[in-house]
Parts: sequence; structure tokens; C-alpha cells
Amino acid sequence: MASSARFQRPRLWSRQDGGQERHATWTELFFDLVFVVIVAELAHKLGEDVSWRGGLAYAALFVPAWWSWVGTTFYANRFDTDDLGHRLLYGAQMLANAALAVNVHDGLDETAVGFALSYVAIRVILVLMYVGA
Repeated sequence: MASSARFQRPRLWSRQDGGQERHATWTELFFDLVFVVIVAELAHKLGEDVSWRGGLAYAALFVPAWWSWVGTTFYANRFDTDDLGHRLLYGAQMLANAALAVNVHDGLDETAVGFALSYVAIRVILVLMYVGA
């Protein structure tokens, strides 16, 4: 299948390609703002319960959110692509991260299922992006 401007295989980025460091795009910066919301919600939750139990709850919710951000950042730093397929998957991942942000405050109680499903969706989309690469 020949690649078109809409769908093309992501290209592994290296310094030999351009000799310059890669900079974040506006979309990636907007994506990072979603994680700012997640961290702010977690900080608010920790502020409500400053105890060992609250700290453990914070860690239990922060680690999955952190790894979802790290996975997305590693992918963006490894592959240089800006086609329609990448944008659609990136948009879907952004929506899943927004759902994670909505569910993170009570992620161990009432919204635990939503938090878990959001995290699974983020990881599945990331796997799809790597499969496409």
C-alpha cells in the first residue's frame, strides 16, 4: 500500500536527519495541559487527606497517569509524523486523557471503573500507534 499525505508510516526521528533538536508542537503542548489538569486534581485530592492513606492514594493514581504521559512523550520523541492517521489517534488519546482527568479525583472510589477504562484506552491507543510505526 503506497503512502499518501493522509496516511503514512511514521518515520523514526534521529539527530542525523536534521542535526537539530526536536521541539514540541502546539498540539503536544496542548496535550501536556491535560496532564496539568490531572496533576492539579491529584494535588487537590492530596490536600483533602494529608495522611499516609492520602499519600498512598495519590501515588496509586499518579503512577498510571505519569506512565500514560511518559509513553506518549516517548512516542512523540521517537517518531516524526504529522499525517491524518496520527492526528486521529493522537486526538483519541487526548480524549482518553481528558476522561482520565475527569475520573482521577475519585479514581479509587466512585469513578474507579472510569479511571481504569480511561487508562486502558490510553495504553491501547499507544500500542496501536506503535503497531502503525
